[in-house]
Amino acid sequence: MDDLVRFEGRPAPPRGGRDYRGPHALHRYYPTSDQWVCVDAGDDASALRALVAVGVGHADVDDDELADVLGQSLGELDSVSAAGWLNELGIAAVPARRVTEVLQDPQLLLTEFSHIQAADGGGFFSVPGRHAAFSRTPRFGPLRPPGIGQHTREVLEAAGLTPDEIDAALADGLITTGGVMPARLTTAYR
Repeated sequence: MDDLVRFEGRPAPPRGGRDYRGPHALHRYYPTSDQWVCVDAGDDASALRALVAVGVGHADVDDDELADVLGQSLGELDSVSAAGWLNELGIAAVPARRVTEVLQDPQLLLTEFSHIQAADGGGFFSVPGRHAAFSRTPRFGPLRPPGIGQHTREVLEAAGLTPDEIDAALADGLITTGGVMPARLTTAYR
């Protein structure tokens, strides 16, 4: 969602490297005995107090030490138990899921979270659904990304340019027009 939310003074989103697990101890992924759990404590102070109360860390614990201690505690549990234990402490956590599990989630399927589409030339791939639903603009089917220059004429006409002005800009190479973006399978990541 970082790329969708913009406002004056917005802090830059945290960045990490290849094995980046999160920006701090209470907002990161931890391995458990069977897979991973995602911890996302909105109020770090209350989350830390809850962990200290059950003997995980101490009041003056630094971030690295807390990550180590919490990681050891969670590593002894399976992901469902780890998330449940943290939730009981008032700390938001969920078992991490593989992409295939997310794409088959019944609740997400009902909200059209993603869509399976046929690729040009064969095969199938998943595309994101709409990020929000509104009562006056209901969801229907997948959104296709526009091709480069696909809507150039419509946008410039809506901005008040005449067809002759648009043709002149095209002839001068200032703008481009194009068609629908091809639906191709990309190289799989990892």
